[in-house]
Amino acid sequence: MRIVYFTESLFPLVDGVSRTLAQLFRTLEQRNIEFRIFSPFVPDPSVSWSTRVRGMPFVRFPAYKDYRVSYPPRGVARELNEYRPDLVHVASPTPMAVWAQRWARKRGIPVVASFHTHFVSYFRYYGIRPMESAGWRFLRWFYGRCERVYAPTERIIGELAEHGIRHAELWSRGIDLASFGRRFRDG
Repeated sequence: MRIVYFTESLFPLVDGVSRTLAQLFRTLEQRNIEFRIFSPFVPDPSVSWSTRVRGMPFVRFPAYKDYRVSYPPRGVARELNEYRPDLVHVASPTPMAVWAQRWARKRGIPVVASFHTHFVSYFRYYGIRPMESAGWRFLRWFYGRCERVYAPTERIIGELAEHGIRHAELWSRGIDLASFGRRFRDG
């Protein structure tokens, strides 16, 4: 199996998405599953899977300067054609992910998505609540182009279903007991 990931969140950016994906990539390495990653972030060489990352050009997101929105440069389609992935995984509803969906669908390659960030709730936070319905329409379109959407909780799966995204499945994250546990307890 050959998997290609498209994500806007990756080390050295540290957030919930980058941590989740880092754990996934370590697991794929341990299981000898072939994968590549396309991202505007490229981890330090000390990260075991960093050589699998293809850095992408990007623009900074105006509302959050640490966030990068990438786009595929010339030659990415050729790279993907040569790699011949069996599956494309998009981590966020971004322009690069839409491009990746289109590339994969033209070739009959299944696309899956993971739901990490509740982007629509940001409209309320930034005082533009009337944009929520447009946000959900976009997400229905985006996730409707995927075979599956992997969500972190049953509550999120229910909310996605309420908004017409009915092919979500649970991707529980669990707790990394090697990093968190009673032995690390302070006091």
